[in-house]
Amino acid sequence: MADVSTAKDLLTQALAAQQLGELGSAERALREALRHTTEPEPVGAWLMGLLRGQGKFVEARRVAHQMLFDKPGCVSAWASLALCELECSDPMQALACAQRACQLGPAVAAAHGALGGVLMALGRHEEALAAYDNAARLDPADAEWLAGRAAVLCVQGCLDAAGTACAQALQIAPDSAAAHRTAALIDLTLGRFQTGWEHFEWRVFVAGESGPLRYTGEAQRWRGEAVAEKRIVLWAEQGLGDVLQFCRFALLLRERGATVILQVPETLAEIVQTLDAGIMVVAEGRPLPPHELQAPLLSVPHLLRSEQIPSLNAYLRVPARRHKPWHTHAERATQLRVGLMWQGGQSSGRSRRGQHRSIAVTDLAPLLLLPCEFVALANEISESDRAILTQFHNFREYAPEIHILADTANLIDTLDLVVSIDTSVAHLAAALGKPTWVLLSRNADWRWGRGEKVAPWYPTCTRLYRQQSAGNWESVIGDVILALGDIIRNRAGV
Repeated sequence: MADVSTAKDLLTQALAAQQLGELGSAERALREALRHTTEPEPVGAWLMGLLRGQGKFVEARRVAHQMLFDKPGCVSAWASLALCELECSDPMQALACAQRACQLGPAVAAAHGALGGVLMALGRHEEALAAYDNAARLDPADAEWLAGRAAVLCVQGCLDAAGTACAQALQIAPDSAAAHRTAALIDLTLGRFQTGWEHFEWRVFVAGESGPLRYTGEAQRWRGEAVAEKRIVLWAEQGLGDVLQFCRFALLLRERGATVILQVPETLAEIVQTLDAGIMVVAEGRPLPPHELQAPLLSVPHLLRSEQIPSLNAYLRVPARRHKPWHTHAERATQLRVGLMWQGGQSSGRSRRGQHRSIAVTDLAPLLLLPCEFVALANEISESDRAILTQFHNFREYAPEIHILADTANLIDTLDLVVSIDTSVAHLAAALGKPTWVLLSRNADWRWGRGEKVAPWYPTCTRLYRQQSAGNWESVIGDVILALGDIIRNRAGV
């Protein structure tokens, strides 16, 4: 039953709770306000935005469906539903919802903003820019549309224009997490690390970008103060590759006298344990030992005020050898053994955003014609990919034998070279010191720099091959074929 006074009190409570960071309380107040308000659309839009900001896309989608059940023409619900469908890995349904929002609300900025987000995810960048421009024209006081435009320009590699859009967005809204995130990507790509890490701290406020803050218990949040004789927990966030790449910073804290405890996904625990005998590694879900300080692993560079990358050679090691079929095959091999990783994860929303990094096996096939023994490093291979790859007599795969990253490391140890897209396998191989060739999309992730031929994080063992035009892997594979051909001829003494 509508009760304007009650609804007003609940909205006041929700605003206060949100400002204090008490998002659970804000969510409960908004849900209750929806039951009492006479204007459900703005309250519902607020609630859906709050849920999306916490990565609760399924719950936000449920709210959107309920609002559309009550009011099929609710523009904000269609716009929110579009963004939820996008994160739930249904981009075409997301596009349909965004287009419906624009059709119902051609003068509603949020509808065009949602369309911009969907089009960006689909790689339709020029259309995305036009959608964000429409949103900014309709609501020039909202920094979200400038931040969206900046993100598209950044993906296109137009870093100067993206930086200008970020600056404009931050002038309007200094706390725009999306603008800060894009500013971080620009600075980090260009090697401006100190400001880049500072902007990067806003990642936790970008929907779907990072896991929730996990400060728990009585341990104090580490803010960069002296750590000598302190016990500090660094907990993993984001992807497996991020943990493999950033765990090196734990060594810097140990050098400063800290007792470091790394909390990582279970699949990483055994391999990360080889980082340093003095660093304790605890798998997620297991009890942590007593500690005074805690911080997310990817915040350590900012808290240390790092201005450069700590470049290390082979800072991880292969765990104790397991008896696996690949050892027998490696002992009998007479050809160059090359590990291949051509695909990213297959199920998560994060993997959807990284699909441009993957290579179709049909594009990869010319490489397999070389006189090498090619070994798949994937722990999952689709039946369609397997049907093509097994036609090559020199292709081997051990997917059923790969259960954790230590197994992958064990397999990599038997190879001469790893050729991988931008995925955790590339970071693993490089961190182990194995010669690693990384195949990069036209606008690669910030961590690979801009135009470099070797990775600044792994300068002694990597070689980078970059697309010259978006989506075109042919020239990349061609360059790899030429380089591998040189190695094969040198081995043969030709």
